[in-house]
Amino acid sequence: MPINPFKNKTTKPTARPNGVGQAEADKYEKKQSMEAIEATEPAFVLDDLILPSETMSQLLDFLSYKDCEQQVFSTWGLAATHSYGKQTIVNFYGEPGTGKTMAAHAVAAYLHKPLIVVNYADVESKYVGETSKNICNIFRVAKEKEAIIFFDEADAILSRRVNNMSHATDVVIIPKNNRFQK
Repeated sequence: MPINPFKNKTTKPTARPNGVGQAEADKYEKKQSMEAIEATEPAFVLDDLILPSETMSQLLDFLSYKDCEQQVFSTWGLAATHSYGKQTIVNFYGEPGTGKTMAAHAVAAYLHKPLIVVNYADVESKYVGETSKNICNIFRVAKEKEAIIFFDEADAILSRRVNNMSHATDVVIIPKNNRFQK
């Protein structure tokens, strides 16, 4: 079961203040929920995953890259030629129930990082510009908490911009040296 990082821990009022319309109330509630983004401890580790050997091998290859990243960029000097875009993006792809969310937790646990699980319904807003502001807020919190972001069911976000998307796609974003580059 995905963790909802947007769950507002404060109690919600039962009535709107006088003079506040439904649209304003909806906007306020969404803003309140976006302010409650939480980076949580991962719930699973690599040993919890049951994957085909080829898939596990690909995941371990990625993790070995992360293990050697410091040596490649700092010791070998690759940082001088790759000054931007040092975050890592991993695309987990497959049918629902195949363990994409569980794998994101395991990757975060392996890297000793908290995890922010993002569900599209919690990010999308009917107000112009609010969805992009919500996404920026997620990255801001991830930077502050040195967390990994997991976009659960990323195809819901990406399918509006990418054609022919027919399977669930989940994306994990891991910052380089715990900092997102601008």
